[in-house]
Amino acid sequence: MSTKGKLIVFEGLDGSGKTLVASMVAERLRAMGFDVVVSWEPRFEEYKSLIGSLPRDSDEAPFIEALLFAADRLLHYVEIVRPALEEGKVVLLDRYYYSSMAYQGSRGVPLDWIREINKYVPRPDLAIYLDVPPEEGLRRKHGSTWRRFEEIGILERVRETYLSLVEAGELRLVDATRSPKEVVEEVMGLLEPLLGGLGRSPAE
Repeated sequence: MSTKGKLIVFEGLDGSGKTLVASMVAERLRAMGFDVVVSWEPRFEEYKSLIGSLPRDSDEAPFIEALLFAADRLLHYVEIVRPALEEGKVVLLDRYYYSSMAYQGSRGVPLDWIREINKYVPRPDLAIYLDVPPEEGLRRKHGSTWRRFEEIGILERVRETYLSLVEAGELRLVDATRSPKEVVEEVMGLLEPLLGGLGRSPAE
């Protein structure tokens, strides 16, 4: 039985369905006998509050955001993600350092610098980009109280950065304009090659 789990990341614009897809995939994997942990970023409210308090029109804001996201991410990895992986679990993350590359990178922060400040967290076993046009993502959002990045111009640049990461082979693109069921089926197909060596919990 494998003693190391798998780290799977879901990326995309707000409204792309990351949270729903991650929860549906987790349900499918648990039914198959896998031990699954679902988490998200930013994970800690203290960091999220600091990020939300920054002036958006400041030239320095994207750099400070990237640093705060990186700090939240490393703490998240140390306290939640790494222990789960060491126990052989499948960890599904709603956002990871690719979000910093897309959101802060699209606002002028060098991608190499973002990679450097995130070098203490590992690359995931699979990173999936759920693609929707910005207009569709905004239309789907209901009841959001955190609107720091909800400007169409910003979101168009964010999507372009995500697509460049897809072209570079860092993300796997899944068309998320389809129904959640169709999206999950494609995601499960991407996951299948990764799960062969992963230990499963005994049947109840």
